[in-house]
Amino acid sequence: MAEWHVVYQVYGGASSATCPTYVREAVLRDDLGELREGALSVDGFLLEVGTRVTLRDAPCIVLGSGHIQPGMPLLDVIEPEGEAHDLLLLRQEDTGETYYVYPRGAPYAPNMVALIVDLAPIGYRCDAGGPLGLAAGTEILTPTGARKVQTLDVGDRVLDASGAERVVIWAGVTEVDLDLLTSNSVAPVRFEVGALGAGHPMRPLKLSPLHHLPLPVPEPDTDGALCLGPALGFVGLPGVRVAHPAGRIAYHHLLLDRHALILANGTAIESLYPCPEIIARLSPERRVEVHAALAAAGYAGQVYPALAETLGVWQTRRALALWPEAAPETEIALAS
Repeated sequence: MAEWHVVYQVYGGASSATCPTYVREAVLRDDLGELREGALSVDGFLLEVGTRVTLRDAPCIVLGSGHIQPGMPLLDVIEPEGEAHDLLLLRQEDTGETYYVYPRGAPYAPNMVALIVDLAPIGYRCDAGGPLGLAAGTEILTPTGARKVQTLDVGDRVLDASGAERVVIWAGVTEVDLDLLTSNSVAPVRFEVGALGAGHPMRPLKLSPLHHLPLPVPEPDTDGALCLGPALGFVGLPGVRVAHPAGRIAYHHLLLDRHALILANGTAIESLYPCPEIIARLSPERRVEVHAALAAAGYAGQVYPALAETLGVWQTRRALALWPEAAPETEIALAS
């Protein structure tokens, strides 16, 4: 059973509550309750219509999925404006309430009066970020210069952010087809040149949504210590967005003899951290390879030490002052 941290609202309207067919409509703010946060517990990653899940320990049924976007008044009509977000529609089995669940963040725009909803009775992949990795073509700094990530293999050496050499003990790749379902959850996050500061990155960088990189400022609750946040949590900063390439994308994974920050296209990102949740995202064959590599590197029966504290998507957005977590209470109330 996997858990995903989500934001959700109780829907008080009627027309899209059962989602029997495709629905596109404007939902007034008054039809949605306050924003809440909680754990969505699922058995597997692909949530088909009718799948049973739990949200904050309450049993729910998946009704459908789609997208939701802020609606702004324009003369006598409501027009969509701003970023569209993934939407998962659930029905609470005990109370019959309908939940609008936002796996990748709640929609918001100043002065919005409604939300434009596109819903269909289709499933959803909630494994936001799917396999963690770097898009093919990403250049990794090594003692002999930059090399494309897909050319690195076991035994090769890379440089960490301090200039120390680290050894690759496992290298893998996961290919993902970006179709109607997977594009919701595994499309790469693109960092434009300089999005994280001058020269960081030096070239556009594409990471899977949950691949971690250092926060540019320390998290307030960590006494200034290094913190890592998922790429998805950076979306909304200037020059950081979710890209939606068509077809297939290859995500490459580099497991080192020690968890480290490596330089990808000139900016620091983490190497693969093989905790159980991350390994579970790999195919069964890859899991066997990773366990064998860890054993050969001396980690059999031992903990693979983490480089730094890792934050969730919402913690990262809060630390970076990105809505909704950093919005004043009055703004959150208006958004609901």
